[in-house]
Amino acid sequence: MATTISAKPAAWRVPDNVGRAVHCMTLDETRDLLKPTLLQYPKSRRASMKEVWFPGADSDVGGGYFNDALARVTLAFMWKNWDCALAAQQLTSLQWRNDLVAQYSTTAGPPWLRHQQPGFTASVGGASPRTLAPCTGEAPRVHPGVDQFVQHGGLQFCIESAGFPPARTVSFPVYQPLAYPGADRVERYDTTTCN
Repeated sequence: MATTISAKPAAWRVPDNVGRAVHCMTLDETRDLLKPTLLQYPKSRRASMKEVWFPGADSDVGGGYFNDALARVTLAFMWKNWDCALAAQQLTSLQWRNDLVAQYSTTAGPPWLRHQQPGFTASVGGASPRTLAPCTGEAPRVHPGVDQFVQHGGLQFCIESAGFPPARTVSFPVYQPLAYPGADRVERYDTTTCN
């Protein structure tokens, strides 16, 4: 959704007192109203700035769909980074409560569904592929899951409708993200080290 947060690059500068930042972005989201603003930081801080592109549209990466297996790729990345940060501070790691998750989520059905984003926000705000280049000018960091889906064609498109559980329309397996420049022009990134 549209936001009042400034999209000026200076507003997204990572403050010096922030030791590490994790920013998960949607490679397949094309709606201009949901265009990510890249973090701004000096090249010397790149190792501690984990700005990574993930397969999927907005709610595929951030969660929110009933068929949420794709969002779990991002969740696992964030969870591992959070655990790493806790360990660096000598704090107790978080415990994942599978019993609680099972009450609200299912692992049945097609495992990898990338949700299409037609509709009001696309028609009002427009749509365009993402620009992946980070502020440092280096190769963009892309989660290895993107290559997996590109190489194996294992990501299906899905549209969920009303109801619970929602009915879904699923396409044949096909996947080539519009913004993806190719495996030779990205850095595959799945590190959770706390350097």
